[in-house]
Amino acid sequence: MWLVVRLDGSLTQLDTTTMLPQIKHLATHWRKAGVNLTAIEIDYDAPTSRLSDYQRLLMAMRQGLPSDITLSITALPTWLTSPGLRPLLKAVDSSVLQLHSVQSPGTGLFDPTLARRWSRQYVLIAPHPFYLALPAYGSALIAAPGQPASVESESPLWITAEKQELSVSPRQIDTFTRELEQQPPHHFSGIVWFRLPLDNDTRAWSLSTLAAVIRHQPLTSRWQWLALPDKANASAESTLYELAIKKHRQY
Repeated sequence: MWLVVRLDGSLTQLDTTTMLPQIKHLATHWRKAGVNLTAIEIDYDAPTSRLSDYQRLLMAMRQGLPSDITLSITALPTWLTSPGLRPLLKAVDSSVLQLHSVQSPGTGLFDPTLARRWSRQYVLIAPHPFYLALPAYGSALIAAPGQPASVESESPLWITAEKQELSVSPRQIDTFTRELEQQPPHHFSGIVWFRLPLDNDTRAWSLSTLAAVIRHQPLTSRWQWLALPDKANASAESTLYELAIKKHRQY
């Protein structure tokens, strides 16, 4: 089991003396609860200009954490051209290259061409086993007049503005994972899915969809027209109906 610790990307200081005790406390708590915790992944969207600061934080964590816990990080494609990435990766035991993000309304959350390019670049840099993080969710790009665009995902932002939904096709991801299995990159250890479905997360794939993609099951669906009695004008003489379209997934 891995413990993923998310750090706020807007942090101006990376205070090891504060962070390390908190992370060690979390690890101890879950181990005492019976969880077989084997790794800690730090998820921090560090600015490329601050990779050296991030490296120092990770080196301190590696020294302060129990030796039987693997230390990993989430790596961003924007770091690939930085000379600071190679020493950063040497400070950890493994890493997860994130292949999904909001690039632009045109490219959406996942561009397979970019993902292949980033993976090939990462192979030449990563000195250890690594995973690739793929999307199993959608997001929305919200553009309010005079304001920077915002990304809405798990939780609503309650912003009144134009909203553009960005989704990822399960078929597209299925094709990409088949390619990975046929020609796995050197040091490639597996796939990390982001994010797992929850009942209140309307943009995440359903568990059945995610399972179908992982197992490479047929991804088919059919549409059904429904004529439902109009409840607002229900009466014995009413001939009003509500028309609806229902999608049935075969996975």
